[in-house]
Order: sequence, then structure tokens, then C-alpha cells
Amino acid sequence: MLRQCLSNQHDKAMELQQLRLQHVKIRNASADLQTTLRAMDRIGDKYTLVEFEQLKMENRTHLDKVEERDEELSKLRKRCHMANQGLAHIREKCSAIEIQIRKLSTTLTDCEDLRIRAREEVNQLKQRRDYYRNETHRLKLSSGLLTKDKLLLDMENTIKEIKSLEIEMQQKNSLFVKLENKVKNMKSAFEKESKKPKYKRQLSSLPKKRGIRLALR
Repeated sequence: MLRQCLSNQHDKAMELQQLRLQHVKIRNASADLQTTLRAMDRIGDKYTLVEFEQLKMENRTHLDKVEERDEELSKLRKRCHMANQGLAHIREKCSAIEIQIRKLSTTLTDCEDLRIRAREEVNQLKQRRDYYRNETHRLKLSSGLLTKDKLLLDMENTIKEIKSLEIEMQQKNSLFVKLENKVKNMKSAFEKESKKPKYKRQLSSLPKKRGIRLALR
């Protein structure tokens, strides 16, 4: 009975030893497998497979954002190109308008000078007409013209000359009215061009001639 118990105890001890040995082997094999799995799960020395996948997703997101920014940049470039074309057109138009303004300024100055000369000629003709009218009236009062053929002839000549001068004065007045209307029209067109905001500073830099100063008053 004792021997049987000792034999059973010995068998159990051997079985326990075998189980412990198997447990150690299995534990070592499990450790090796875990080490292998960790090694397979890592990419390089820094990142795991999960971290690598996350980095790929972030990289894709950044690439999508870069594409969107590229599209926006292309649109902005197109808008800038169109804006530059518009500015070039505006510059050309401004240059043409500046040339036209210079021509109008020169024409206005010439018309103003011509109007002043015409006014002076009209004043001179008026003075001559008044002089001959007064002279005729004086002659009529101072002498009997019917008895003096020479004075009568002089009066007739004077009357003819007065009529001629009146006709000439009417022609000068008509020319003066035409020139004055033309100058007014030129002033009106010049003032309309001058009131534009882009050309006020440019007009101030133009030569300050007498015709331009009169037009701007």
C-alpha cells in the first residue's frame, strides 16, 4: 500500500515535471511568436503598421488639400490675367483720351484767341460807326447841305460808307456769335472731360494758357 502511494506520487511528480517542461516550452514559443508579431507589425525602427496606415491617410488628405489649393491658384491666375488685360485696355483708352484732351485744349486756345480778336475788331467797327454817325449829325446841324453840293456829296459818301461799315459790322457780329457759340461748345466739352476723376490731376499738369484758364472759370 505504501509502495503504491509512493509509486503514484512519483508518477504524479514526473507528470508534473513534464507539464512544467511543456509549459516552459509553450511559454517560450509564445514569447517568440509575440516577438515575431511585433516585428511584423513594425515598419522600420519608428512606426507600426497602424501608424503607417494613419500616416498614409493623412498624406492623402494633405494631397487632396494641395490639389484644391492648386485649383484655387489656377483660378486666381486666370482672374489676374483677365484683370491685367482689362488694365492694359484702360491704359490704352486713357492714353487716347489724354491725346484728345490735348488737342481740344489747343483748339480751345486758338478759338479763344480768335474770339478775342473778333471782339476787338467789332469794338473798333462800333467806334468807327459811332464816329461817322456823330460826324454826320454834326454836319447836318452845322450847315445846310442842300446848298452845298460838296458837303452833300460827302454826306452821301459818308452814308454809303456807314452802310458799308454797318454791313461789315453785321458780318463781324455774325462771325463773333458763331465763334462765341463754338467756344461755348468747346468749353462745355472740355469741362465734361475735366470733371472725370481720373484726369483732374492730369489737367492740372497741362500748360496753363489763357484759353484754358478762361474755360475752367
